[in-house]
Amino acid sequence: MLNFLIFIKKFNSYEWKNQQQKRRYYVRSILNTQLILGKTSEEVEELLGKNESCSRVANRWTYTLYNETKTRRKYFLVVYFEHHIAVKVRKEYKSIF
Repeated sequence: MLNFLIFIKKFNSYEWKNQQQKRRYYVRSILNTQLILGKTSEEVEELLGKNESCSRVANRWTYTLYNETKTRRKYFLVVYFEHHIAVKVRKEYKSIF
């Protein structure tokens, strides 16, 4: 029987912004603690950095997490805003070919 350790790190804003390869370890912490919900867009930018999306959709910010070559997916943390307040945070993916 194989034992798997689910690694959840306490959120560290400096590492999130400066060491993108470590972001995958913070996703559960962000989602489970609802760290982002209720924050203004300025507060989210202070914690996560600038919106990395090329999209012109102002109420949806994305942050690249990692690429999974086996499933050909690219994962993102997505923050949704209403009136400049974060109302939803999700982990999403898109297929890459």
